[in-house]
Amino acid sequence: MKIYGTVTDAAKDKPLAKAKVELHIGQVELATFYSDKEGKFELEYDLDQYVGKDLRCRVEKDNFEPHEVTYEIANEDIPLDIKLVSSVSKPEPIPTPTPSPSPDNKRLKLFALIGAVIVAVLVVIIIYFKSCGQPFDVTEVSIKADPVIYTGKCPKTIRFVGNITANGKGVVKYRFIRSDGFEHKIQTLTFESEGSKPVGNTWRLYGNYKGWQAIHILSPQDMRSDRANFEIKCKRNVRRLERIRLKRSPR
Repeated sequence: MKIYGTVTDAAKDKPLAKAKVELHIGQVELATFYSDKEGKFELEYDLDQYVGKDLRCRVEKDNFEPHEVTYEIANEDIPLDIKLVSSVSKPEPIPTPTPSPSPDNKRLKLFALIGAVIVAVLVVIIIYFKSCGQPFDVTEVSIKADPVIYTGKCPKTIRFVGNITANGKGVVKYRFIRSDGFEHKIQTLTFESEGSKPVGNTWRLYGNYKGWQAIHILSPQDMRSDRANFEIKCKRNVRRLERIRLKRSPR
């Protein structure tokens, strides 16, 4: 019957040479031998008379804890793989004493903590007010006439291009007002977010005229744009006047 095995370092998983191996059955010392350079050992032994009994294997090596295993003998070869644990303990690092904080350091840490709390509270307040939302308002309104000065044939249509800016989501009510006292019907402009939107209007004139048009915001607040001033100078058709004079002259 063959008894064989390997002795290894449990931590490094490397073979251990010259490890002492002792085999016992009860109080009887069966054999003593050493592992080879690859940590292996092997021997032939007639154990038929010990079938059913326990084979005790003890392994020793310098700087390692002794180790024992027990194997019940049967009519077959006995494998014994032994792992030894090193008995050499690593020196524990000496803890470096931590100096206790001085009173000044304690005060500085306290002030830093208080400052951090104040900053956190301010951030929460800002976020809260932003989440509540600021009141919806028109922040700017403007208008321009195109052309500002016109000289030529009449009638002439003056175009007015305006721009309304709001600070968020809401509905704006407005209308165009003119220098002759006329007020256009009220119109609405819907904002889904902060930004600007264009508006427009026209005024057709048939003679010389100097006037203006403006935008009157009615809601969410009362507000007026600057006036978009313009001037029209109509020129008569010279050829038409000559024809009229020819028709009126005596034959």
